[in-house]
Amino acid sequence: AAADREARLGEAENTSQTTATDCETHLEEAEITSKTAATDCEARLAEAGSTISKTSAERVARFEEAESTFSKTTAIDCETHLEETEIASKDAATDCDAHLEEGISMSK
Repeated sequence: AAADREARLGEAENTSQTTATDCETHLEEAEITSKTAATDCEARLAEAGSTISKTSAERVARFEEAESTFSKTTAIDCETHLEETEIASKDAATDCDAHLEEGISMSK
């Protein structure tokens, strides 16, 4: 009976040591998994931040391009309008001169 008891105690001690070793291994694996997950999370956050920065930069570039195009178009429209006005003014002056000449020749 005493030998049985000692054998069972030895067996229980071995089981306890095996359980403790398994537990430590499991904890180490969990810690590694946790560190890997944290690293993955940081990488995804950095990638998201980079994407947001690129998107913001692209938006600013598109806005600046649109603003530049609008400015150029406005300047061209303005020049065209000035040229049209100048031509119309010359035409009006020519018409006026012709009208005056007609008036002068009629009065003669």
